[in-house]
Amino acid sequence: MPDTPVLVLLDHHDLPGAPLRAGVADVLATARALAAGAPVHGVWAGDPTQVPLAELGREGVSQVHVLTADADLRLTAPLAEAVRQVVADTGTELVLATSTFANKEVAARLGLAIDAGVVTDATGLERRHPVTALDTGHQHDREFRDT
Repeated sequence: MPDTPVLVLLDHHDLPGAPLRAGVADVLATARALAAGAPVHGVWAGDPTQVPLAELGREGVSQVHVLTADADLRLTAPLAEAVRQVVADTGTELVLATSTFANKEVAARLGLAIDAGVVTDATGLERRHPVTALDTGHQHDREFRDT
């Protein structure tokens, strides 16, 4: 895998001092495994003073991209556009997120914007360049080719 970072959308509660949402630590663990030595970056859409830097550092995140936009980043269209800009700036080939309705919509919008494939609800992922194998739990969905 190239040295471009693996990006992880950092789902969090919108309350001051609120923790990351459930599942983010699991996604970060998957990102570290897939990064194979490349950096793991977080993408934060929220108050920059609330980024849990110590927690993210313990989870292996080397950099956090704090998104800004003229529009409300709680809406999926401006969030997807802001993430698209981070993808363009970093050259990343892999963006991971927890499986939520909003994140699925962001992923779909991002995939259309950058002409990339989108996989949702994967329960396992393994990088074997140039193939990314995944398990969605469905018998007919066992492999996704990254070409």
